Amino acid sequence: MEIKKSIEQFFNPHFDELTMFATGYSLILLITSGIIKEWKTISFSIDGDNPFIYILVLMLFIGLFLTIYHAFSNREKTLLEKKAMVLFMGIINGATGIWGGYYILLIEKEVLIVFPILNFISGAVLLGGLRSGNINEDNIDDENASIKQVVLSTIIVSTVFVIFHFIFESHWLITLTACVSYATNFNKKFNGLLLRANNLS
Repeated sequence: MEIKKSIEQFFNPHFDELTMFATGYSLILLITSGIIKEWKTISFSIDGDNPFIYILVLMLFIGLFLTIYHAFSNREKTLLEKKAMVLFMGIINGATGIWGGYYILLIEKEVLIVFPILNFISGAVLLGGLRSGNINEDNIDDENASIKQVVLSTIIVSTVFVIFHFIFESHWLITLTACVSYATNFNKKFNGLLLRANNLS
């Protein structure tokens, strides 16, 4: 039963505020710590004649804002907000998985491939589900995260970031991949274990 439940959850994931916050916070850490300085070295281009690209970028920024806002707000999420948030989660996981995997395999060739693999699989499921309509606003949970959970997630994600970015001195893409992988796959469970262990839940 547990295996069946895990498989069902994998192909039909539900995102709580804590997971979305940790993912959004990971991206903000990278943006504020120097990703802009390396922008010219990124092999990525935007078609200036395609307005869809600008709409997509705008949606991503809206999704990023909402992941942070709703972690601190008790206000109920609207239908449009949920759509933006699930799109944000799908694209961030898919992009970090594909982009991070390419970088590690062709440039780094490290054991760290486990992070982009996790993100790639998760992102592929999300993007496929978004396209088919099987994953939608119903996959965004309405339960509010507590301030204790948010604070602990902030500390842990910040620690992962410091380890990879400053101690290992990894490329920013590797750091982002590791942070997003932790946020999506481990943050909620690890957060709950720590809070229960310290009688703070």
